[in-house]
Amino acid sequence: MVVINGAAARRIGATPERYLSCHEWSQWASLPAARRTEWLCGRVALKRAFLDLCHGAVRDLEVGYRAGGRPMIAGHDDVYCSISHSGGWSTGATSRIPIGVDIEAVRPRRAELLRYITTERERRLVRRLTVAGDDLLTLLWTAKEAVLKALSVGLGVHPCRAEVTAIEERAAVVELAADVPLCPRRWNVRMERIARFYHSVATPCAASGE
Repeated sequence: MVVINGAAARRIGATPERYLSCHEWSQWASLPAARRTEWLCGRVALKRAFLDLCHGAVRDLEVGYRAGGRPMIAGHDDVYCSISHSGGWSTGATSRIPIGVDIEAVRPRRAELLRYITTERERRLVRRLTVAGDDLLTLLWTAKEAVLKALSVGLGVHPCRAEVTAIEERAAVVELAADVPLCPRRWNVRMERIARFYHSVATPCAASGE
């Protein structure tokens, strides 16, 4: 898993010429200038994560998308991939097992949004945490979104149907509701605060009922 922003990309020399295939370079060049850095950082993060898992030359790697919108490295169907962007930061992860990542900036949000994305049982569960307010909302959102992205459904499944059943400051277990016909059903999520962002990584629990 790799997390990167424009400043970090410049420090490591992550230019379009070094990191993008010819097709990707055309995609990048067609984007509005304001979107190019974040888009490039997403590709850089995913490709560097892939090279931590497998061997290869970075410019030979090309990011594509499976049916349903899940990213992939072309020619490597056995590798699971996930990308997320927020506020100039990007994260990418690769794995031999299903994986999902999400990164979100902490910013003011309506208080009622917490009730929209959580069940009453979840709200009781998180009372013992030290985080609260917008931090808590962002933490829970990224944990749920990482799981739903790993399942390639995003907000096609209501956040309440991916329920946090155990949580600490930097780790949680998320379980799908019984009426959600997807597997794996139980997920481990690792959460981290990076500057003004929360970042979550979701992988299946062992014996998760696949």
